[in-house]
Amino acid sequence: TFRGFRHEKQLGIVSDFSRRQFDLQSDFVRIGEGSLGGKGRGLAFISRLLRRYNVYDCFDGVNINVPPAAILGTSIFDKFLEDNNLLEYALGEHTDEEIYRAFIKARLPKDTRADLNYFLDIIKYPLAVRSSSLLEDSHYQPFAGIFDTHMLPNVHPNKKERLKRLETAVKLIYASIFSRKSKKYIEATGNRVEEEKMAVILQRVVGRRRKDTFYPVLSGIARSCNFYPIGNIKPQEGVVYAALGLGKTIVEGGNCLYFSPSNPQHLPQFSSAKDFLNNSQHNFFAIDMSDTCVQPEPGAEAGLVKLRIDQAMDHGSLQYVGSTYSPDNDRVTEGVNRPGIKLVTFAPILKSRIFPLDEIIRFLLQLGSSGMNIPVEIEFAAELSADPKKPHNFGFLQIRPMATEMVLEGVTLDKFDNDEIICKSNQALSNGRNNTIKDIIYVNPDNFDRADMPAMAAEVGRFNDLFKEENRPYLLIGPGRWGTADRWLGIPTTWDQISSAQIIIEAAYGDFAVTPSFGTHFFQNLIAFQIGYLTINSFNDENFINWEWLKSQKVADETEHIRHIRLKKPVESLIDGHDGRAVILKPKI
Repeated sequence: TFRGFRHEKQLGIVSDFSRRQFDLQSDFVRIGEGSLGGKGRGLAFISRLLRRYNVYDCFDGVNINVPPAAILGTSIFDKFLEDNNLLEYALGEHTDEEIYRAFIKARLPKDTRADLNYFLDIIKYPLAVRSSSLLEDSHYQPFAGIFDTHMLPNVHPNKKERLKRLETAVKLIYASIFSRKSKKYIEATGNRVEEEKMAVILQRVVGRRRKDTFYPVLSGIARSCNFYPIGNIKPQEGVVYAALGLGKTIVEGGNCLYFSPSNPQHLPQFSSAKDFLNNSQHNFFAIDMSDTCVQPEPGAEAGLVKLRIDQAMDHGSLQYVGSTYSPDNDRVTEGVNRPGIKLVTFAPILKSRIFPLDEIIRFLLQLGSSGMNIPVEIEFAAELSADPKKPHNFGFLQIRPMATEMVLEGVTLDKFDNDEIICKSNQALSNGRNNTIKDIIYVNPDNFDRADMPAMAAEVGRFNDLFKEENRPYLLIGPGRWGTADRWLGIPTTWDQISSAQIIIEAAYGDFAVTPSFGTHFFQNLIAFQIGYLTINSFNDENFINWEWLKSQKVADETEHIRHIRLKKPVESLIDGHDGRAVILKPKI
């Protein structure tokens, strides 16, 4: 009919909001004027891509779409600051709490409030209220995760209350530009806080209601390049991180599934039944639909609930991503109908192919990278249908350039002479440049004894506690595998004993050299905190540590096994994630 025809014509087009024509079928609308911001531009871009290549139904039984969204243009942000005289106040010496309080107390422009009021006449489903600043998703500077996303149940029976909550969420996102964390980050990238502007995205949440909660079967992030490849996985194959429920599990670095979309059945975190029990997802996040009185607040925790995996079993969502562990035979079996411990493994999707997740991700990463002419990161969520007559729904939530790709542009690692280098490795994980490290902790090779490695772990942990208090990153060098449970293969540190290390090196000490291997929790932490990890198991022109230089530096502190060097100027690390090569350079004189 006419509405359906108009929807077809508007796919991929951002139109201006009209109270006379807006309906549930609207794809993208802009409220106000000005820029859509970085994320808003990304949404418009992927919507155009999907339309241009008619991607919406190119996978049988799957509807691929960008969830409908309304975007508040940056002109509303400007007018809000001007009408309420907030800019000078927000740039002044005020605490985050004071700034948030002032913004919440202020009023949005009258026209904007009227538009949002009408918007809520039509929209009755949960909303994700997302930031979309001018700087977000820049090709050269990663701003992902700096600002909050607020999830609104949007279920209060009184529309005035729903409007109040929506306005509060918008104002909190406006205020977040001026938080201490954001100011520091913006200034560190060479930008000026007063020149930053914010658009806000109001987007439908993918998923469905399950009892008093709302969430999708799965959410995830996928990247064109994988800078932490292990085993036979190649960097250019990309990587996917997926979880049951909302994507907050992944953002917070919780247990989730990671795999190569080119080799989805190779799951390095699940090599044994014990690994399944320890490393699979233990909880998931959903929107709480039962608490109608919840108000958005700084931190974006309000309105969310953390659930146990057995609750997903009760909801019927675990059947799509679950397996069962049987203690009797110490085996993990796909499916959730047998007795035993329920686990999130994604086996029904990745092995039995009930949903072509890996194919969709490969296709969209290639499409996005070609369209942007740069490797990309995408966010997605999917709701699977139990009715074979109804399609599954795949929501393409966001696309952004992988900013780390640009960091090493024009830098050739081979151009440095060996006398400029502290460490060099052709077996390195991570990607990019770091010039913030002035502290080096290393295990003294002169009195190294494998029998003493548990004591070394405790000594390193004490140094780490000091650096954590001072918020100082450091370079850590030691023998064998860090974080191993086997004291004869390396130093058996727990993560909290090395958590402030920004670069970690496992090295051969004399004839003690161990094949690289990562415990899954340890590896997940490397990924979550973007820590560089170098292996130097042989010594030649491509792999070495300049022990002579290290030993010549003034010792700031020393224990029985550990030395601490504090430099006046930082070292510089360069890691090429494509080739797995790295150098750490001496401080510039």
